[in-house]
Amino acid sequence: MNTTATDEVPYEEASIWIRVPISVAWDAVADIDRMGRYSPETTGAEWLPPSDGHAVGSRFRGHNDNGTHTWHTDCEITDYDPHVVFGFAVGLDGNHRTIWRYRFAAERGGTRVTQSFASPILADPPPGMNPDRRQIMAAMLTETLTRIRTDLEDPSH
Repeated sequence: MNTTATDEVPYEEASIWIRVPISVAWDAVADIDRMGRYSPETTGAEWLPPSDGHAVGSRFRGHNDNGTHTWHTDCEITDYDPHVVFGFAVGLDGNHRTIWRYRFAAERGGTRVTQSFASPILADPPPGMNPDRRQIMAAMLTETLTRIRTDLEDPSH
C-alpha cells in the first residue's frame, strides 16, 4: 500500500494483480450495481436521475453500512476512460469529501488494478468522525481489491 499525505489532501492507494483480461476487470469495477458485492462498507448503489449510464458527470447514490450506522452518499463520476480509469467523488457540485479512483493496466496476461482515495474531509474531520477513519478506509482498499479478485478469478466461490 502506498501512503502519501500532503498538508491539504490525505491519499492512500493499494494495488492487486488479477488473472483476467483488462476488459473483464473494467466491466466489474465500473458497474455501480456491483459495488455492494466488493466494498466492505457500501451495500449497493443506484443511478440518480437523469443519469442512466456511465459518463463523467453522471450521478449515483451509494448506500453504506459500517456495522455501527447506515447512511447514503450522493456521488458523481469524475473519471471514465474505459480500460484505463474509473473514478467518482463522494459529494456533489464540487463539494467532494472523498474521491475514489480505480486505474487499470494490462500486466503479465492479466490486469493490475489500483484503487486509491484522496479525501479532503480527512484533513479537517468534522466533529464525531471516527479518529481512525483514514486507517479504516485504507484497510478497505485491500479488502475491496481482494474481493474483486476472488469474484473474477473464481466466480463460483
